[in-house]
Amino acid sequence: MVNKFDTTSLAEISQGRLFMYSSMFKYIDNVVAEKDQDNSLIEAIRLFDDELYSVLSKLDNSLCLTLCLTEIDIDIKPSETPILINNLQEYFYYENYDYYYKDKPDHLLNYLHYMIYKIYNSIEYLKENDIESFENNLKYQIRFLNVHFLDFLSKRSHNEIVNSFLYKLKSLVKNDCSLITGDYIKLFGAN
Repeated sequence: MVNKFDTTSLAEISQGRLFMYSSMFKYIDNVVAEKDQDNSLIEAIRLFDDELYSVLSKLDNSLCLTLCLTEIDIDIKPSETPILINNLQEYFYYENYDYYYKDKPDHLLNYLHYMIYKIYNSIEYLKENDIESFENNLKYQIRFLNVHFLDFLSKRSHNEIVNSFLYKLKSLVKNDCSLITGDYIKLFGAN
């Protein structure tokens, strides 16, 4: 069953997914670094999803710096903070992933960067026709999205601009997770 799927279409889907995560990453990283946004990036995001651009454009440097699970979650208890950070660090360690934003492991940039890393790897596995590695990669993407990323995006802050952004991003990530879960089940017959 697995040998019969079209790796070209999977690669195209992966390229689209890579664009989604990398464009958000680049936009937010530019805001954090206080760099001007490239017009081609703005236009690409607008073409992809105008509402996404609308919520991204409202994020300033101070808001982007605080896009950490432990800083935005209004319901988090101080005693939970070390546990959350440790769980995320352990996940990244186990994955042999060196996170992007070193001082804040729970920053949104690390979540986006991790997904870029995993999708890029999946594209390489498809090019090499390494189906087993591709399958394992999808499993890790699904697990990360369900256990860590969607949980992060379900949190609420005291800032309505942040909440609007999280809500929009959650809908995109949830659709992405459904897409790859559906592909995984269809391709590999998993439960």
